[in-house]
Amino acid sequence: MFVQQGEDGIVHALLGPAEIKTTLRKRNAVEIRCATNYPFGNLLEYDIKARHGFRFSIRVPTWALYDSSGIEINGGKAHHLKPDNATGLHEVIVPAGKTKIEIWFGANVR
Repeated sequence: MFVQQGEDGIVHALLGPAEIKTTLRKRNAVEIRCATNYPFGNLLEYDIKARHGFRFSIRVPTWALYDSSGIEINGGKAHHLKPDNATGLHEVIVPAGKTKIEIWFGANVR
């Protein structure tokens, strides 16, 4: 579900409920837990603990409607997802300590 990106990044590539405990460079202990019903629901809730800040990326499905998809960090202001055109990844810099991230994908009804 998760893959390492370089020496200081983690990607949630295969979306679904998952957990990871790992150490990135400079002894950066990181724990991530994703609670979701994806693909039956379009909300992903992350609880993250990190000794130091790191890059965290989430794969945004190609079917997601960017205007109605978003991200909220620690209950702050919601922002639209802006995935990289080449990789389809939305990147966030997660600070040291505890962080909560909510991501939702807008979709057309089929």
